[in-house]
Amino acid sequence: MIVYSASKQDFLDDVELNQIHHQILAELKRKAGIAVGKSEIESWRNSMQYMYKVLQGDKIPGNAGVAIEYTIPLTSKRVDFILSGQNADKHETAVIVELKSKRESCLSQMSSKLCFCNARDSVWISN
Repeated sequence: MIVYSASKQDFLDDVELNQIHHQILAELKRKAGIAVGKSEIESWRNSMQYMYKVLQGDKIPGNAGVAIEYTIPLTSKRVDFILSGQNADKHETAVIVELKSKRESCLSQMSSKLCFCNARDSVWISN
């Protein structure tokens, strides 16, 4: 189940209108019957502001897909953010983003790897 699904441009519009967290909450209640606390709602609002900044500009087409709070089948776990579309070679591609507070990410020198850093300077590499 995907709680929120839109084009990149529609996502940007929803964030600009400060409606994204309301839409996620409404759809989560409608589709899954789940209520969440104020801290999770505030987390959505803050996290989506960061994703808004990342997605601004023309490098990612406006018709790229945005999915928020994708429930992994047969689990209670959810993926925070998925960006989908075609890469430069016209192959279908998806980028999964797990949003965490108090962490920073940076590109590693290793090809197609991403390193994550937390506040204690721990670093790990994601394949």
